[in-house]
Amino acid sequence: MLYKYFPMERTEFLSNRLMRFTQPGDFNDPFELHPSFDLLSKADIADLPPSPDGKGRILTNEALQRMFSAILPGMQKQLNQQAGYAGAFMLDNNRMAQQTFDSKFGILCLSEKPDSLLMWAHYASNHRGFVVQFDEAHPFFEATTFEEQSLVLTKVEYSYERPVLSTSTINSQHLYYRKSPEWSYEHEWRLVKPLKNANSVIDHNEFPRHLFEVPREAIKGVIIGQAMPHELKVRLIEVVGTEFGSGAIFQTALSKETYSLEIHPPLDGVVTPAMRNGRIYEAR
Repeated sequence: MLYKYFPMERTEFLSNRLMRFTQPGDFNDPFELHPSFDLLSKADIADLPPSPDGKGRILTNEALQRMFSAILPGMQKQLNQQAGYAGAFMLDNNRMAQQTFDSKFGILCLSEKPDSLLMWAHYASNHRGFVVQFDEAHPFFEATTFEEQSLVLTKVEYSYERPVLSTSTINSQHLYYRKSPEWSYEHEWRLVKPLKNANSVIDHNEFPRHLFEVPREAIKGVIIGQAMPHELKVRLIEVVGTEFGSGAIFQTALSKETYSLEIHPPLDGVVTPAMRNGRIYEAR
């Protein structure tokens, strides 16, 4: 199972099941899909035919077409942003590459861990939100083919090395699934989908919200934050019971022995001795 942390304001997801796939440029990490980008890498140049004098390389029509195809969407966006301003401005290859991805793809970020203290604090309103449990074997998470790429639910690789791309490797898969080790506590998996396949789009400043409808069968449980306000908890339990059944409701509690969270009833069905001693908190 994989998990998604939600702030307390997002309880409407449990009724409409519309999930945003976020453009990389709207992520909280400025390195997201912001590769070290060159129009032609050393390997690309080495593949070009040699010039007649043997001192250089010939820039072919095919190479030019790859370059223009890779940068035009991002270049158009930068030109639009500069409309009405006098003077010259600098075109940023790296930013153009990222904006090209922003125009095509959205990313859903999931986690292996439903009980991360940092994740609950950062993404679930300081434990006042909730976590949704997904069955990653459901067809919703199957690979999508787009522009000759197979976009597969993939575990994130944590590395200090940034991806280095050129126009010939613009569709490299590892670009979507690499982050700094600073983020390794998230234990992240990613699902990438073409934005054109969204079920609904809501205008929102620079980054419209592209929403995809998650099938009810793909949702297996909802875990309630231990600090969720009582009135909201009662309302959420009612919604979850109606939409997914009472067996899909779980609650968190602070462990009395360690700096950790307990989930009741346990997700894996294993009841610990502490739970047998009357510390299971039933959802009512």
